[in-house]
Amino acid sequence: MSETWSVKVDQEIKNKINKMADMSDFENRGEFVEYLLGLYNINKVKDEIPQLSGDLNTLQTLTKEITNIFTGMGEKMAVALREKDNKYKRLLEEKDEEITNLEDTHKELTEQYQQLKDTSEEEIDSLSEKLSDLKGVLNDFKKRK
Repeated sequence: MSETWSVKVDQEIKNKINKMADMSDFENRGEFVEYLLGLYNINKVKDEIPQLSGDLNTLQTLTKEITNIFTGMGEKMAVALREKDNKYKRLLEEKDEEITNLEDTHKELTEQYQQLKDTSEEEIDSLSEKLSDLKGVLNDFKKRK
């Protein structure tokens, strides 16, 4: 279980610790303090048992390499995910633009259809009137014969 604790230090020391913690790859200050304690313990063992100094240095180097490998993998994954997200965003923007173009085309075609329909109705009305007139003329002509 994690607990909160505080330490009384000069403002300058506090600022340095906070800056170091912020620059580190740790998710929170607790992990950063645990890391510092680990370093302290390793250095304490180095001082108490100098024969282990070389082995502990090798361990620190290997640990750092392992951390770098996993950090690199994480960064590569993050880049790949960002590229994938960007690709899908571009595709989505293209599809949105295509939809907008299709909507505009649909609107234009609907307007053209309505104009043609109106023109056709006018022509039908005009032809009906002419037909009516011609029927009238024909009836008049039949009556005169």
